[in-house]
Amino acid sequence: MQQQQQQKRQQTRQRLWKQLQRQEMQQQLKQHKKQVGQRQQQQQSRQQQLKQQRKCQQQRERKPLSQQQQKKQQQPKRLQQ
Repeated sequence: MQQQQQQKRQQTRQRLWKQLQRQEMQQQLKQHKKQVGQRQQQQQSRQQQLKQQRKCQQQRERKPLSQQQQKKQQQPKRLQQ
């Protein structure tokens, strides 16, 4: 009798343990998918930022140098105010 009870206990313990492990695995998978999704979004936004930076640089390069210098001189005055 006692042996049977012990076996039952062990079986239930093993079953519970397996359930727990399965739940943890599912949780980790969910989180991993979330992280991957976030990473993809970040990469997309980074690419857009880079595109915009390139555009800005091209526009700056098109402008004559004198305009660039004037802008540089104007900025510190604004900071002092």
